[in-house]
Amino acid sequence: MTNRHHTHRWWVAGLIAGLVILALAASPVLAQGPGWFGGRPGGMMGGWNRGGWSGCGGYGAGISSTPTTPLSIAEAESAVEAFLQQYGDANLVLKEIMIFDNGGYAEIVEKDTGIGAMEVLIHLVTKRVVPEMGPNMMWNTRYGMMSRGMMGWGYNAPNRGAGEMTVTPEEAVKLAQEYLDRTPWAQGLRVEDEVDPFYGYYTLHVLKDGKVADMLSVNGYTGQVWYHFWHGNFVEMSEELE
Repeated sequence: MTNRHHTHRWWVAGLIAGLVILALAASPVLAQGPGWFGGRPGGMMGGWNRGGWSGCGGYGAGISSTPTTPLSIAEAESAVEAFLQQYGDANLVLKEIMIFDNGGYAEIVEKDTGIGAMEVLIHLVTKRVVPEMGPNMMWNTRYGMMSRGMMGWGYNAPNRGAGEMTVTPEEAVKLAQEYLDRTPWAQGLRVEDEVDPFYGYYTLHVLKDGKVADMLSVNGYTGQVWYHFWHGNFVEMSEELE
């Protein structure tokens, strides 16, 4: 099967995942509760396992073994660079890689503006790169699912976005910390003061005992908080790679 056919299947899988997330996001439980269904996030579409994401139209399916060795930063970087080359936008560059025991995460930014373009996941076993579910798909006004930027049709022609965000970076930090403080399973967690702006939202590192442990996102227009519950345990992260 050609790379084009493989790529089409990845985007279709992402579309299926995004549609499920859209249905869930419409629920007042997500909008008001401290995480998915009012408790500790987890379980949506099967969740990640040590073979990778077990839902999303088969991403991670068919893996019988249980890998015990996390991705290396070099492996993740190589996979994302190949993804960017295939994506075909010379203005997009890799900024940061985070390694978790369930796979890898990467932040891709625009070279000319420094603004985040997209967040992607790297499969633990296959090294396949796919768009991250959640805010990256649903809140990204330029490259996300609701624009023309991320999906298989016309993905080299992103939307212009929805205008300047009304939530400031400082407000995003405050909203994120308030979310953690009122959420029972997140007691003791803190957010970094530094935020990574994307089109339509911010992503922030979550700290446990002063060290990076996970991340969450804050909508740049509504202030809604979305915890990235699918990563697993944090292993390491790269220096900025721009």
